[in-house]
Amino acid sequence: MTIRRGVLVLLALLLGGCTQQIAIEMATELPEVVVQDSGVGLEVLFLPSFVEHVYHERSPERGEWRIASGNAQRKTFSQVLRTQFSPYSEVDVSNSPIASDLRITPLIEQMQFAMPSETGFEYFEAWVKYRVELNPRDGVIIPDWHVTAYGRIEPGRFTRDQEALEQALALALRDAGAKLATELTAYQPLARWLAARS
Repeated sequence: MTIRRGVLVLLALLLGGCTQQIAIEMATELPEVVVQDSGVGLEVLFLPSFVEHVYHERSPERGEWRIASGNAQRKTFSQVLRTQFSPYSEVDVSNSPIASDLRITPLIEQMQFAMPSETGFEYFEAWVKYRVELNPRDGVIIPDWHVTAYGRIEPGRFTRDQEALEQALALALRDAGAKLATELTAYQPLARWLAARS
């Protein structure tokens, strides 16, 4: 599979204190995903904490990083889930009544990255840990689905750390999309609920 990416990288050098601040805006488009429609209606609750997600780190060792990925996260989940469920809709109000058969709420629990200078390996790595809440309208309790996406890339042609890191994060999003497509409906608590409706 290939990824078409639009990347906007904003660099700001803070003169007072020799700290470099890097803000990365990622826009990732996945290939069309072909999966079997479950025949169940779905609404996805995209909370502000998800669609506006910014990873922020400040440390003496790595300086300051700001990685904005919320828009790309939303695109990834939306593109995959709309192929698995029909009808498909999106909501942004958490206390609204569930209008579809199932409501899914994706949450980012953790984002991490590592650089070759830290690990001793010849590649950049990125991880995103998700928790996906599954709430059927019929009141059945389905435990949250936990999944971790991973991406890594060798420095290769990249001249800046942030360029290689952006590619590693894009690959982690691709991994998230692949796991959504292949593992979500196979998650046993959800699979049993779907089977009971067929």
